[in-house]
Amino acid sequence: MKKSILIILTMGILAVSCDREIPTPSGYPSKPELPNAPINLVITVADQALHLNWLPGDDSEIIRYRIYRGDSLNAVFTAIDSSSVNSYVDRNLLNGKLYYYQISAVDSAGRSGKRSAIAWGVPNLFSISINGGDSLTYNREVTLNMAAPEGCRYMMVANSSDFSGSNWESFAATKSWLLTSGAGIKTVYAMFRDAQGNATSEALSDNITLQTPAYQYTISAEDGAVYAYSRDINLTLSAPTGTSFMKISTNPNFAGAQWEPFSTSKNLHLDNHIANGEIAFFYARFRDQNQDSAAVQASDSIITAFADPVDLLEVIQPLDQYQTINLNWTPTRSEDFFSYRIYRRRGSAAVDTLISNITNATITSYTDSIGLTNLPDTITQPIYYMVRFISTYGDSSDSDTIRVNLKNTQPPTISCFINNINYVRDTVQHVTNLTATLGWSRSEIPDFADYIVFENTSPSSGSARPVSFIYDRGSLSYDIVKNNVDTTLVFYYWLKVRDLGGQQSQFSAPDSIRRR
Repeated sequence: MKKSILIILTMGILAVSCDREIPTPSGYPSKPELPNAPINLVITVADQALHLNWLPGDDSEIIRYRIYRGDSLNAVFTAIDSSSVNSYVDRNLLNGKLYYYQISAVDSAGRSGKRSAIAWGVPNLFSISINGGDSLTYNREVTLNMAAPEGCRYMMVANSSDFSGSNWESFAATKSWLLTSGAGIKTVYAMFRDAQGNATSEALSDNITLQTPAYQYTISAEDGAVYAYSRDINLTLSAPTGTSFMKISTNPNFAGAQWEPFSTSKNLHLDNHIANGEIAFFYARFRDQNQDSAAVQASDSIITAFADPVDLLEVIQPLDQYQTINLNWTPTRSEDFFSYRIYRRRGSAAVDTLISNITNATITSYTDSIGLTNLPDTITQPIYYMVRFISTYGDSSDSDTIRVNLKNTQPPTISCFINNINYVRDTVQHVTNLTATLGWSRSEIPDFADYIVFENTSPSSGSARPVSFIYDRGSLSYDIVKNNVDTTLVFYYWLKVRDLGGQQSQFSAPDSIRRR
């Protein structure tokens, strides 16, 4: 019985409650949007670890990021950790295994936003050693031994940790290398890119001690530089007091070399038997004032870069700008400059066309007034460019070929209007003449060619005929003059815009003249 009473009371309370009027809220606070997905997720590899870096997707208040990992693209990604900064290191991984990642941002309300695009990487062990791990060498020329997992695609090697002047090259297990000059500990650095295109998270290195012989006879090319940017090499020599003669050669057997008075410097021209990119070796022998030949000889070497190539910069051409293309490139470091030659190729044509020969080394830009016409609407037209460096000695090198995409779009439609309509009766000729002014809105397309005025005595634009072509973009009116008109006719007018590529806009909405 108590149970029944309790039910009745509860229902009564509900009934009373339902009789009360619930006020309607005047408005609801707007619900903030979820954080955008982080962008540019990049993975670099290390031994049993992967380094993740990304950029915030927006400027909302983010307090941390969630890191998700999966074993395949179609697997369920599991949250493994979080980070208060836009980077994370996933450690204790299995080398050689492929891992997939996504990142989401978490705002101050604890809400997790959309996840980033998926990125993946494979942790692995990479290494570099000099001369098979030797600790000492007496020669600047050494052999580098590279270790990397199967499928490693690229490597980059340098004598400095900032890799200045170095470029990515195809991976090789061994590489001949030239240490910097001067005795002491020498360090060589390397980075790698694996089959997925991910770079190692940090530079790997090995070091070796370079010792020079105790004697005082030395020869140095370009003050110990690694690269020579001219065929004219400046040699610096040193020898003890009493040295009177020297013999210099690029041949270890000194074939063809002659004795000459000793000097602490000498300019030596490298002939064409040494090609650009090869290592040039320099040897010296010495004699004292009694014509006794010293029992030692000195040597040095340098990598030749007579035809140092330029870097032709990428061009992103805006829509509807295909009359001129601006090219820019980095200057060559070669000291034997003769000219830059610029080549152009359109579409799939097999032969490059020389379009300019620049003989001023300080000029590193060129505007190609290509002046294309008849470009179909929205179809990309590729143009290819290459810059060739030519030295005074005939050495040459080509930049990478870049592709510039040109695209012509249909001009937007403009509007037209008619005013100053005036029918005048000529009482002498007994005819009626008509004058009026056709005006229109200005076209702002970058490839403007002309305005086309169309006329018809019917409202159909399909049979309208062009009556005027106006080539001045700023001219926005056309004077209509008609003599001896039939006042019962209605005259219709339209405007079109045409661009330099031959594309025309749609007809404007018509305006008409009729006698009231």
